Amino acid sequence: MIYGIDYLTHDVVHFMVSRGENYQTSVSFFQSLKLLGYPLKALVCDDNQNFQLACRRTYPKAVVQICHNHYQENIRRILAVRSESTYRPFMFEVENLFSKRMSSIEFFTIVRRILLKYGTDPKCQGVLLDIEKRKEVLLAYMLDKHIPRTTNLIECFNSHLEGRLKSIKGFESIHHAKLWFNAYFIRRRLKPFTDCTGRFKQLNGKCSLEIAIQNQPQFQALKEKYR
Repeated sequence: MIYGIDYLTHDVVHFMVSRGENYQTSVSFFQSLKLLGYPLKALVCDDNQNFQLACRRTYPKAVVQICHNHYQENIRRILAVRSESTYRPFMFEVENLFSKRMSSIEFFTIVRRILLKYGTDPKCQGVLLDIEKRKEVLLAYMLDKHIPRTTNLIECFNSHLEGRLKSIKGFESIHHAKLWFNAYFIRRRLKPFTDCTGRFKQLNGKCSLEIAIQNQPQFQALKEKYR
């Protein structure tokens, strides 16, 4: 099940049920999103090339930001830092590099410092070269203050969804799965937020559909329809 959440409103803008995350499925997702009239400006996702290519095909002007958490986890796996200590000091430096929002000058100053310290090691070189090669999708957040660096928001939604799915042994068909997810997301969009913090604290007491529509009569009509 593939779905997208608007960062500023926390609203579920679209979902689809598919048998895999291949390129054609990804294109179908973004084409449906465009038909709905959603003005996508930036995509924040994990390191799925199919999703990124499909986004650029459908929304050529949208920028793509790779989730820093997913990217770092890939590096940890490559360097095997959880089972071996050899590259843990280097990984600590990389984690510091992705620890906060910063300017491009500050970012590459830290990169150069890491390169001077670990540049003779082939594996460290490979990681730093990949960062340089993929800086466009790793540093897209610098283009706009509203672009997040991680997919933490949707991961939070995923945790809640996985909790609900634990009690379900399975679906009889794709059709039944779509019906269940449709009902689930309608409920989520009409349920007021209670646990938002920081910059999103003002969302508490409101539901995402109410914030997204910004038209009280229209929202109330929808609310009555799905009550």
